[in-house]
Amino acid sequence: MGLNPRNCDIVSVTRNFAGKRLSFEDFLPVYQALEKMESEKQFDAASFQDGFKVFDSEGNGSMSVAELKDILTRLGEKLSEEEANAVLGAVVDSDGKVSIDKLVKYATASV
Repeated sequence: MGLNPRNCDIVSVTRNFAGKRLSFEDFLPVYQALEKMESEKQFDAASFQDGFKVFDSEGNGSMSVAELKDILTRLGEKLSEEEANAVLGAVVDSDGKVSIDKLVKYATASV
């Protein structure tokens, strides 16, 4: 439906409906609240890139595949192994490293 809310956002707007089946009349305000949250998200690609530079131990604009997979599967909104492998497949260079520029472009493509 065009949104990609975080789990915590969904929990916050559906708190009153825990375990209940929603009618369309109940769902519409929930969807609108999630849509509003989504539109208010602030995203700064430069800050995102700076955050990953912490893992660039060699200063060459890349990080190890193992580090990225660990981040994707253990921190924040945890991805499944399958989801993490899909991201890795899109951002790993021919030398077996993750290009931070490529990762940021991939992650921000739909933002």
